[in-house]
Amino acid sequence: MSVEQRPVDSPPTDERAKNPRYGIELEFRSTDTDSSADRVERTLAVRIERVRLLARIAALERELEECEKRRQEIITRYERVLEDQRADADRGETRTNAPDPLGRLRRIVR
Repeated sequence: MSVEQRPVDSPPTDERAKNPRYGIELEFRSTDTDSSADRVERTLAVRIERVRLLARIAALERELEECEKRRQEIITRYERVLEDQRADADRGETRTNAPDPLGRLRRIVR
């Protein structure tokens, strides 16, 4: 239900001083009496909002998939760098002769 305030004819000033709400009449309207056009408009607005939200969810899901894919690629690259380090260590290369692991990672990422 909605409420509207409508002033009634001007009351005497002494009555207004006693009761600050004197002269205000409340009118109640039932939402059941809304026109069918209003209901259709609200239903259409709800449908539009739902479609908009579903599209946003789909876009966010695609973005999440891309982030996960990039994350996995970074992990794979890092694992390759670690494997290279282990292989270098197994071959007996000293740290001074081996390329810097950070430098290798930078080369791979570029």
